[in-house]
Amino acid sequence: MLNRHAIVLNLGLGVTFVLAGAPEVGLSWMGLGILLSVVGLLLDDGLGPWRVAAGHLVSLYGAVMLALAAARQLFSGVPWSLPAAGLGIGLALLGVLLEMRLAYARLRVAVAVQALGDALFAAGFAGGVLGRELAPSLVGWVGIGLAGVISLYAAGANFLLQLARLRDAGAGWRYRVLGVGEGGLSLRTPGGPVVVQWAHIQGMRSLGARQLLLVLPSPLPEELARADLPVEELRESDRAQQPEVSAPDRYALVLHEQELGGPVPEAEARLRPFVGAR
Repeated sequence: MLNRHAIVLNLGLGVTFVLAGAPEVGLSWMGLGILLSVVGLLLDDGLGPWRVAAGHLVSLYGAVMLALAAARQLFSGVPWSLPAAGLGIGLALLGVLLEMRLAYARLRVAVAVQALGDALFAAGFAGGVLGRELAPSLVGWVGIGLAGVISLYAAGANFLLQLARLRDAGAGWRYRVLGVGEGGLSLRTPGGPVVVQWAHIQGMRSLGARQLLLVLPSPLPEELARADLPVEELRESDRAQQPEVSAPDRYALVLHEQELGGPVPEAEARLRPFVGAR
């Protein structure tokens, strides 16, 4: 699912637009870009293939429109703060799309584009306030303050996260594979390190290009049940419609490639000797 913090950044873009004197140059492109970015981010639910593809395509179109509007405004003499803020949102959108579509080996490129977008937006918003063309009223300053706090917090938090991910691709994930060894699969969880013994892993398979599913028994062993792992229930298809069946047939531990610390095929190759040797 696409990171939706760009929706919040649009609040700051609106404020920057007003402070820059509400120029008409590139206005239609900027408005279309904002609309498409919001629609695309909301459309992608991370589940339905068609919704995901449509969300990515609409978001990409929105990012292009914002970049074109920024270019036109910049070359038409509009105060730099507005093009910078608009281009920043476009780059933030593009970086998220690159992360979703590119291979794991290109992850840091996508992360860097996101970080650049957040930094440009923050610089544009600050420049819009400091170099404003209008003198807002008290009520106006209250609105600017609210929009600024919300949008700058979103941009700053995401910027710091992307900087951390440039150093460590697994930064920001609540769960993460710490190691693979004879003792089992070691995971970091919000409650502390947990070791899933190989005897408890009954199988595995890739779940799309970016996730790996590990099959666990039902009921879960006590140490795993207490660990608050991100497990999903697995049921046979003919039993899925029977609400009176409370216990699933098995559980599934689903890990993203960034939690695994590498592409899914490489993770499968690392785990296969242990899972297949049971």
